[in-house]
Amino acid sequence: MPLPDTDQIVHFYNHLTTSIVPGPNNVSYFLALFLLPTSLLIPPSILSHRVLYSLFLPIIYALQLRSWRQMGGIDVISVNLTLWSLTLLALKDPRRDFRRIHTIKRQPSPKFISDRKNPEDEIQSETLEEPYPQTLRPRISWVGTLVLSIRLTNWKLNDPAHDAHLPPPNTASRRTFALYAFRQIITGYLILDLTSSYAHLDPYFHSPLPISSPLPSLSPSFFNPSSPLPVILQIILPRLLRTTILASQIYALIPCLFHLPVLPAIGLNYLFPTLLPDEWSPHTWPSFFGPFSAVSRHGLKGLWGQWWHQMSRQVVSTPGRSLADALGLENGGREGKRGWQGWARWALVTVSAFGFSGIVHMGLIPPKPLNTGMGAMEMRLWIGAFFWVQVLGFGLEVLGAQAWGYFFPGIGTERRAMRMGVLVWVIAWLCVSLPLIVPPFRELGYWRVWPMPVSVVQGVVGRGWVMWA
Repeated sequence: MPLPDTDQIVHFYNHLTTSIVPGPNNVSYFLALFLLPTSLLIPPSILSHRVLYSLFLPIIYALQLRSWRQMGGIDVISVNLTLWSLTLLALKDPRRDFRRIHTIKRQPSPKFISDRKNPEDEIQSETLEEPYPQTLRPRISWVGTLVLSIRLTNWKLNDPAHDAHLPPPNTASRRTFALYAFRQIITGYLILDLTSSYAHLDPYFHSPLPISSPLPSLSPSFFNPSSPLPVILQIILPRLLRTTILASQIYALIPCLFHLPVLPAIGLNYLFPTLLPDEWSPHTWPSFFGPFSAVSRHGLKGLWGQWWHQMSRQVVSTPGRSLADALGLENGGREGKRGWQGWARWALVTVSAFGFSGIVHMGLIPPKPLNTGMGAMEMRLWIGAFFWVQVLGFGLEVLGAQAWGYFFPGIGTERRAMRMGVLVWVIAWLCVSLPLIVPPFRELGYWRVWPMPVSVVQGVVGRGWVMWA
C-alpha cells in the first residue's frame, strides 16, 4: 500500500480540523501560542507589567481573531489561550507575585525502610518555593511550567484565597499512581462500553425525539396512559435513565483522556529521569478529581467546585475575581454571613466561571460539520447553554439554602437524610440541564460511532468484539 503524499496529508488534516474536531490549521494560531511564554520571559527590569500587557496582549488577540477567521470558528485550546493570556499578562503579575512550588523527594536511610514494603513507597518529601528567576536558563523552565500549569496547583500567587487551599503534594510512588491510573482507565473503558451499548439502541440518541419518549427496552403498553404506572413516572424514568447514560459517558471519558497519557510519561520518568524529572512526572501531580462526598454536602457548589476536575477554573473564574477586586467587593465570609458585597462578588465569579466555560466548550463544534440539519452556531449555543444555565442552578440552590436555614436553623447537611436530599436535588438539576448538550452531539453523530475499537459488552452478547473493523 503506497504512503499518502503531502497533499493528501494536508487535505486530510484540513478536513479533520474543519469538519470533525476543530483545531490549529494556520500560522496565526501558533504565533499566538508562542507569544505568551515569550512575553513572560522578558524580565520586569526591561518591561514593566503595564507595558508588557499593553504591548503583547493586543498582538495575541489580533492573531487569535485572524486565526478564528481563517478557521471559520473557535476551538477549545485557542479560547483557553485567549483567557489564559489575559490572566497571566494583565489580571495577574506572575513575575512579581508567583512562586513555583518544588516538591523534593528524599530517600530515607536504608535502616528505616521496611523489608516488607516497596522502598519507593517510603520516599519522603519537602517543598521549596521559587520566585521569578533572574537568569534566563532557569527562567525558561519557570515560564514554560507556568504556561502549562493551568490549574496552578503547584504555584503560590500571593493570593490568600488560592494559596490557603492548595492541595498537598502527591507523595504516591510511580507504581502506586500507575496502578491507580490503570484502574481509572479500565473503569472508564467499561462504563463507556456499557453506556454506548445502550445508546446505540435508544433512538433518542440518534433522532430528534423528546427525552421523555418511551424507552426502547420497555413495551409501548408500559407507557399507555391507562397503565398502572403514574404519568409522572412515565416522564421521569426516561429522563432519569438517559441523563444517567449521558452523565456516565462524560464521567467515563474524562478519566480515560486524563490518565491514558500518564502511563507512558511515568515510564519515561523512570527510564530517563533527566529527560522527564519528577516534578514534571504525572505521579507527582494532585488528583484530577476531588471527593464525591462534596456533592452530597454542598450540592452544585460541591459538584463543580470540588469534585469535578478543575482544569479550567483559573482560566474562567479569574476575570470575575479581578472585576470584583477592582470594584472593591469583599468576600464577606461564609454564605450565611455574607453581606451584599459578598453576594455581589459571588455572583460575578459565578457568572464569569460558567459564562466563559460555555464559550470555551463551544469550541468543541467544528466550523463545517458534516451531514447535519443544524448550523455550527446553533450547535455552539446549545453547548454554551448548558454551562450558562448552571448560574440559574446556583442561584436556586442558594435561595433554597437560605430558606432552609431560616425555617430550620441548626439543621445542616451533615445528617444523612439531608445529604440524600441534596444529592437528589443535584440529580434533578442535571436531569433538567444536561440534556441541553444532546442535540449538537446527536447531530454530529457521536453515538453512531463506537468510542472504542474493542467492545467487551458486544463481544459477551455475541455481536462481535471488534467495533472498528
